[in-house]
Amino acid sequence: MGGMSGIIYTFIISFAVTFLIMPLIIKAGLRYRIEPLSKEHSIHKNYTPTLGGVGIFFGFFVGLFFTKYYFSIIDNNFFNHFLGIIIGSFLILIEGIYDDIKGANYWKKFGFQIAASLIVIKFGYRINFISNPFGDNLSLGIFSIPVTILWITGITNAINLIDGLDGLVSGIGSIVALTFIVIAYKLGDFSGVILSFLLLGTTLAFLWYNFNPAKVFMGDVGSQFIGFILACISIDTFFGVPNSQAVFIPIIVLGVPIIDTVLALARRIVAGVHPFRGDKMHIHHYLLNMKVGYKRTVFYIYGASLFFGISAYLLTILSPYFIAPILLVVYLFILITLFKIGYPGYIFPGKNKK
Repeated sequence: MGGMSGIIYTFIISFAVTFLIMPLIIKAGLRYRIEPLSKEHSIHKNYTPTLGGVGIFFGFFVGLFFTKYYFSIIDNNFFNHFLGIIIGSFLILIEGIYDDIKGANYWKKFGFQIAASLIVIKFGYRINFISNPFGDNLSLGIFSIPVTILWITGITNAINLIDGLDGLVSGIGSIVALTFIVIAYKLGDFSGVILSFLLLGTTLAFLWYNFNPAKVFMGDVGSQFIGFILACISIDTFFGVPNSQAVFIPIIVLGVPIIDTVLALARRIVAGVHPFRGDKMHIHHYLLNMKVGYKRTVFYIYGASLFFGISAYLLTILSPYFIAPILLVVYLFILITLFKIGYPGYIFPGKNKK
């Protein structure tokens, strides 16, 4: 059986397993009312089962093991490449479940995330250099490990922070995974295609139950797992390509959660509050306050993610000399959009705060 057809079956398995297990998680949630102790940052008034991320996790890894044992597209050495992600993901799962039930402080979160990062680094997922499409690559040397940890924990938390509306993270995760599939396939990165297809299957299946009005939430266990997997895929597939514009791809594709996180940290520091203290001033909160509407807000953010994905794909088919113009267009789009809706005045004190 051909490799690509086997990967398609992998997608089907991950989708089916997630889709079928979700009703069981919803039923258990309604029966035992599993929910976090702290809900002050939620916009939802009524109880909705959480821990849906456990189903995402389960569907992802059932699909991966199915690929290993039922298709001949992965040999033992190749599958060992995934062991770091498997072990690291279990740490993310444990911390996420604890966080969703008991509520973990940021030190516990970072502790588990750093430990998970060190595990995948041990198995070869490392940012060793910054690719330069115009000349010699910039070797990170001794800074390789801290930069890798910063990227993994940063993306993990960025996805977690933007998880504020029904269907938002599952939709963004699906768009990013689809973009990664297209670009990884073009680059010939087989493992990136596999992992991205697995993630696409689980996020799409979960979106069926999570879109407004949500029947289940993914919880921190789901959002952190999605962020962790996306960070690992990007390291293995894009940061390791020498003399290539591929290094810009994950930064652009993940533009929505990255921008939202940077603005969140900036406004909290300016306001003199703890940078890791949650609030209701994210971009989706602002759009809701503008009376844009719940579903329209989600679709607007989907559209922004799709725009970033298309921009990143253009980098792979155009000359490196188009990098600067594309990045300029992307950043102008960001700035113009944010100022047009008045978001800077909303997040920074003393500027026409609404």
